[in-house]
Amino acid sequence: MNDVVHNFNKSINIGDYGEQIIKSYLEANPDVLNVIDVSKDKRYQEADIDFIVKLKNGEDISVELKTDTYDTGNIFYEAISNQEYNVLGCMIKSKAKCLFYYFIKTKELYIIDFKAYKKWVNENNERFTKKRIKNINKRGTGITHSVGLLIPKRIFEREMIGHFNKKIVA
Repeated sequence: MNDVVHNFNKSINIGDYGEQIIKSYLEANPDVLNVIDVSKDKRYQEADIDFIVKLKNGEDISVELKTDTYDTGNIFYEAISNQEYNVLGCMIKSKAKCLFYYFIKTKELYIIDFKAYKKWVNENNERFTKKRIKNINKRGTGITHSVGLLIPKRIFEREMIGHFNKKIVA
């Protein structure tokens, strides 16, 4: 397991950029009545929920958004967000109904049924490569590590049919 390095401040900026793109994408959808950004609300942060999407049919959908800058052919399934303090990752603890996984370079958005995805990963986790990521804190003075699985998109797409949609979002 070799380390990849993430800078906290850079990751926050990338996440904010992804949120802007996906919020605009959702707001342009004719079935969407309103998109509420709850990413800065402490209650929703604890549940790892970024948006509440209110549909015209009356349904509310909670969304966790992950924005990825890498084009490795994988989806990163973060199981531990801080290994030093044993903090569960968003993929484990999120209470969102949907995971939106957005790849900036390829403009691919995977809209995933989170419950089905978690179940599938739990049943198949031994098949995937474990990856540890080195995180530099916002002050640039400390290091923590997150740990997760690299899920090949081709396997995900083949085995999760019926539990996701793939869109191109510019």
